[in-house]
Formats: sequence, C-alpha cells, structure tokens
Amino acid sequence: MDEYKLIDLLTYTRDGEWGKGEPTNGYVLMSVIRGTDFEKVRFGDLSTVPNRYIREDIANRKMLKPGDILIETAGGTKDQPTGRTVYLNDSVFLNARNPVTCASFSRFLRVKENIVDPKFLFWALQDKYKSNDLLPFHIQHTGVARFQFTDFSKSFPFSLPDYKKQIKIAGILSSLDDKIDLNRRMNETLEAMARAIFKDWFVDFGPTRAKMEGRAPYLAQEIWDLFPDALDDEGKPVRWEEKKIDDFITRLPVGKKFDQKTVSKAGKVPVLDQGKEGVIGYHSEEPGVHASLDNPVVVFANHTCNMRIATFDFSTIQNVLPFIGQGVDTVWAYYASSGKQKFIEYKGHWPDFIIHKAVCPSFHFTKQFRGLIDPFLRKVVQNNLESRTLAQTRDLLLPKLMSGEIRVKDAEKTVEQAL
Repeated sequence: MDEYKLIDLLTYTRDGEWGKGEPTNGYVLMSVIRGTDFEKVRFGDLSTVPNRYIREDIANRKMLKPGDILIETAGGTKDQPTGRTVYLNDSVFLNARNPVTCASFSRFLRVKENIVDPKFLFWALQDKYKSNDLLPFHIQHTGVARFQFTDFSKSFPFSLPDYKKQIKIAGILSSLDDKIDLNRRMNETLEAMARAIFKDWFVDFGPTRAKMEGRAPYLAQEIWDLFPDALDDEGKPVRWEEKKIDDFITRLPVGKKFDQKTVSKAGKVPVLDQGKEGVIGYHSEEPGVHASLDNPVVVFANHTCNMRIATFDFSTIQNVLPFIGQGVDTVWAYYASSGKQKFIEYKGHWPDFIIHKAVCPSFHFTKQFRGLIDPFLRKVVQNNLESRTLAQTRDLLLPKLMSGEIRVKDAEKTVEQAL
C-alpha cells in the first residue's frame, strides 16, 4: 500500500459558511448542511437542512457537488467528538431545491480522483473516526470543541491500496448503506400509505361520500359495508362522535417499564428520550428479540410524534408523553392525535394537547383500520431490524477491510449473505 497525508489527496478544501437568515442584495439562497444533518444527508435526506443567504462570490467558491466529503470541524461534545464525516452522493443534489454548501462548523473536501476514490476516502475517514484515531485532533476548551484540521491533514497518514481495490472496498461498504437507505425509503412509503388511508377514512370520510354519490365500492365489501351511508348535520358520518383526545387515550406514567408480557432478561432497559429518533440503550444482549406488534405505545416528544412499536421492553424519561388508546385501537389513536400539538417542552402541554378533537368511530371500526395497515407496520419493524443488522455488519467489516484483515472476496460473500 502507498502512504499519503490527507492534504496530498485533496484538490480543493474550504470551510463552510452560515450567511444570513433574511434575503439581502448580493446574496443567494443555499441549503447549508450542518453536522447535525450528516446522518440524514448521508442517505440523501435534506429535510432538516436549513436554507440561508450566502454572499454571491462566496457561494460560487463554496458550492458543493457530488463526490465531496464534509468533515465536522467544530461543535462536538465529550460523547460525540468532532471529526464526523459524510459523503455527498448524487441523491443529495437531486433532492436539493437550492445550491448546496456546508455550515461554518464544517469543511468540505474535494479529492484527487486520479489517486483516491472519494467513497473510499470517506470510508477511511469513517474508520479513523470510529476507532478514535482522530481524538488527538479534537480539542475541547471551555468554549466550542474544535477539530484541528490543518494539523490532521498534514500529519495523519493514510495507506491506500491500488485504485481498483479501493473501488471494490467502497462498493462493499456502500452496498450495505444502500440497502439501509432502501429500507428507510420503503418505510416512508408504507407510513405515507397508512396516513393516506387514515385521512380518507377518518378525515375526508371518502367511503361515506362515495356511498352518498352512488359510486362503486373501492374497498373490500365487508369493510365497505361498515361505513355509514350519510353525513350528519355536522358533516361527519352518522353515529360517529367528535371527541376530545382526552376521551380516547390513556396517559401512561413516565419512568415505567413497558413490556410485551414476557419475562425480561437481566440488563439495561432502553429509554425513549426527548426528541430522539430511536431507542437509547439496549435490552439484554439481543435487541429486538421480543419483536411484537401486540402492544404498541405512542410516545410524543418535542416536535416529533412517534409511535414506538414495542419490539422490546423500554421505559421513558419525564420529558416525553406516552399513551395508549382508550376505547379505540392505539394505532388509530396515534394517527388521530398526531400533529394536533407541537411539543416544544413537556411541561404545560398535556392540558393543551388533550382538548384537541377528532371524529371517532366505534372500537370495532378502529380495529378494522389497524388490521388493514398491520402488514405495513410489520414490514416497518422487519425493515428496522434488518437495517440494524446490516449496520452492524458494515461496522464490523469496515476496520477489517481497511486494515486488510479480511480479503475483499470474503467480505463480498459476507455481504451477499446479509443482503
């Protein structure tokens, strides 16, 4: 293998910009990727990326393109040091509505592609970060933590295999990421389908309106027959009631362990934290071993409204709001109450939340809805568990491929089995 310093592998590198929040003459609107956006941007998701106005001459110099790598150079914490990286693939720019740059706490790297494959360099940087090799360049003073990029780029050695092998290694690792991304996008589609069905049935009252207009059934006959034939004077299906959220959910105590009627193994119980996308910690040695859809619990926190399918025992901290359905199916209650209230903080928002209203059919009807979308939910759980396994496989292969401990052919076989 040939050895290089990072600076010798780059054709261009610059710090990012933050710009201004309001339109200004001589400034252009750009999507500005922050370190906190890296994980989503990695899969082409720019939903959390803010738009800022950047001075036009600077924007032209710092406009990103496919194949660039971003490295976080400031803002890390004790538990999450600076030095995180993200590779910008084509999907980032296909999904972007504006030109793209990075924030001032990051730097972009543009590589000499005749020497190093950009995807390979990204994975090499990922390996160095995960193995804590970058910690000596993470400086934590009393203020903002910073990454000493100049020292790192001029002193840290990178061993590169031949170019063809670089491409193969990057392809192996990226194929696992691609499958994780496919699962994520499939879950988004399944969630959108479930929401569309809920909206048609319980917000727009589509089947009832279709009956009133004499249109042909577009659902299975046994479900179609359940829908009322007319709307009442208030514009809702006859015999359906408008209720406050407080009338169809039961609040659960925070700090309580929610289980699946199974005997828990010894070990830490995961905790659902405020504003988090996933579960913090793990239950026993086998996360997901109690996978079940029998007892879902809804957890609202911050601006997020998440239904946590209880695939294993878990608990909640005080800054979140767990509940189950009362007289209605819990999954139905999730869709009926989702989006009614923005939870900036936990305190004081429960009374505001429960006074919102929704039109409620009978419990039997909400179970019919649950039964229809149940295959969607089961597939979401299956995809999440598979993605977790794929990520573990990727993280296991990464250092072994970079060090040469495992041969490319053997890694390819491992990935074929995983996919």
